[in-house]
Amino acid sequence: TAVIIGATSGIGKAVAISLLEKGWCVAVAGRRLQALESIREQYPDRTIIQQMDVTLDSAAEDLAAIMDNVSNKIIGMTGGAGAPDLLLYVSGVGYQNRELDMQKEIVTVRTNCEGMVRILVHFMKYVRIWKNDGIVTGKRPVQVGGSVSSVLLPGLTALASLRPIRRQRRCRAHT
Repeated sequence: TAVIIGATSGIGKAVAISLLEKGWCVAVAGRRLQALESIREQYPDRTIIQQMDVTLDSAAEDLAAIMDNVSNKIIGMTGGAGAPDLLLYVSGVGYQNRELDMQKEIVTVRTNCEGMVRILVHFMKYVRIWKNDGIVTGKRPVQVGGSVSSVLLPGLTALASLRPIRRQRRCRAHT
């Protein structure tokens, strides 16, 4: 199971579609609800969607909702641990800024840096809670991918994050 933050376009959407085509369950999050719904329409039994803006404090609550949905899906499928196999953060913006407009730089930092820190800190707290409750065992580490450099090298960031994964739980459609 994967959680992809920034899945409404670009690398995030491409990775989500690729994983879904390979049989993964994927939770996708991003600002544009219509784009998320179009992914779920293609793979309704294996897609969880959550509208989220990583620049807002409410992103932590949105992530908690995603993790609850993912946990319930995993536990329903396997009866096992409720943590995902992969978190991929590829939410980001970038502008050409020849005029050196400070506001463009502030928006970039809020999304690419502050947003990533907000998501990763809350995700790691979530994993720690599950681990402390004895639900997540140390047998299967969670892969976390993403980088502030995702604006500069988005493809390398996403692909490098996927390489270490050798096994994942297959998602079965609920009947």
